[in-house]
Amino acid sequence: MSASFDWFVHRYAADLPAHRYLPLDLYQAWRWKVHQDDLLARLMPRYLELSATGSLGLDAASRMAELGIVLDQAPRPAADPILSTPGLTVEARFARCLLADVLACTPAVRRELTFPDVPETVWDEIMKRRRDQVLRAAAELSGRERLTLADLVEILVAGRGAELVREHREGVCTHPATGVCVLLPVLHHHLRMQGYRYSQALRQRELVGPGGDRVDVARLAEAIEQGHPIPEMMPVRYRSAV
Repeated sequence: MSASFDWFVHRYAADLPAHRYLPLDLYQAWRWKVHQDDLLARLMPRYLELSATGSLGLDAASRMAELGIVLDQAPRPAADPILSTPGLTVEARFARCLLADVLACTPAVRRELTFPDVPETVWDEIMKRRRDQVLRAAAELSGRERLTLADLVEILVAGRGAELVREHREGVCTHPATGVCVLLPVLHHHLRMQGYRYSQALRQRELVGPGGDRVDVARLAEAIEQGHPIPEMMPVRYRSAV
């Protein structure tokens, strides 16, 4: 539970103060991810992977082995792990306190709002920054300024994907593999430029096309990493950010 909240703050809230926004529904939005978006189950594989290496300071796999627990698959979280809340007013105060360190380094004038009210352009800018980081790292690694999706997949096949998203993969992650961390921001940014829109501010991996078609960008990235054909909608080349 603790790891899931830390992940949510880092992924959805930490960048907003720099854009002059403070999400007061931080805890409510996190609960939505837990209850409605299966957050704990999606984090569990990576959590167990990191805990087995001691990266989280808790070797959950060894502890379970000591207790004689043998798992054929990742355990499911409790059906209702959040028992009660102190109320939205108190939670809003907690949100201000939690983000105090971030707020100290951001503009003094900011707007307090809820996640659904954050402009989509802000999410786009955050995702574009992740995309640029991936392309910049790939260009440095490959020595090529102009890259194709095939070039990125080639880096993944060579087992060097973690070098493109080192910081992103140091902690818990909802993505099933490093390749999804690499490809998702690249694919996501392109689809947004093609007119795809967000279906839910807190489920940004899912986009809706102009014709009503839905794309789960995480699943698309996973399929491409596994060798499935690259969709024709994807551009031929990307230019790395300088």
